Amino acid sequence: MRVLVTGATGFIGAHLGMILAKRHDVLGVACTSQHLPDFPVSRTDLTEPDASRKLLQSFPPDIVIHCAAMSRVMECEAHPVKAEEINVHAPRELALQAAARGARLLFFSSDMVFSGERGYYTEQSPPSPQNVYGWTKLRAEAAVLEANAQNIVVRLNLVVGKGRGFGTSFTERILDEINRRGKASLFTDQFRSPIHVRSVVLAATLLTERDISGILHLGGSQRLSRAELGRALCRAAGIEEVKIEEVSYLSHPQASLLPRDTSFGVGRREMEMPELEVRPVETELAADFAKERVLL
Repeated sequence: MRVLVTGATGFIGAHLGMILAKRHDVLGVACTSQHLPDFPVSRTDLTEPDASRKLLQSFPPDIVIHCAAMSRVMECEAHPVKAEEINVHAPRELALQAAARGARLLFFSSDMVFSGERGYYTEQSPPSPQNVYGWTKLRAEAAVLEANAQNIVVRLNLVVGKGRGFGTSFTERILDEINRRGKASLFTDQFRSPIHVRSVVLAATLLTERDISGILHLGGSQRLSRAELGRALCRAAGIEEVKIEEVSYLSHPQASLLPRDTSFGVGRREMEMPELEVRPVETELAADFAKERVLL
């Protein structure tokens, strides 16, 4: 199978490309990063006119996995036009070009399409974004599915794990903050359904091989606050839990842009991929640090 992976130097794209390249003909797409993963990568700016057509003409894929995004909420608020170009226009054109060649597209969206008022959101829950990032993702979802009804939109919840030198994950941001400040301030009252990047990669691999379309929620089975997740990370890494400073998300100067509870209902994920074992994040994080200790 020929697989095109955008965002190939990002946290998810690099992990995914490395695994898929063991079994398939993979071409990654990156724009500016100088540090490239160990599989073929095309340097392409997908926001440039005609970039998607030229790319798919040179490498006609069976499936496109679109990981590239401008994903920081506050950065999108500060630069909404750029966010629209990267998060809406680029995936729309990529989806149209893929459809014209009979290729499917797997698009990674986000839990940020929801307001966060109630949590445990399913694929049938009505979206209501609270920030620019969420709105761009929602518009991109519509464009991707309009281009080809056989495409799949995977809404990701909070993805954790080590970055392997590519991208920066929640895990690494917390560890960096503890190293710099001696503590990390995390919200006790903002909730997600965290999932490890290994589970995301396995799920995406399964989805490339199956006739599944529409919207799918991909998150863990646990509903955790950021503070609870931070303490789980500390336990896995052998760090004192007191290094997690508990604060309210309402203390953030732009709290209105931060959904309170975007946890997922994962019934469709369990039905479509019953063999996908999504272990508790603390178990997965402990495995990460155990590997590091073995290497040392």
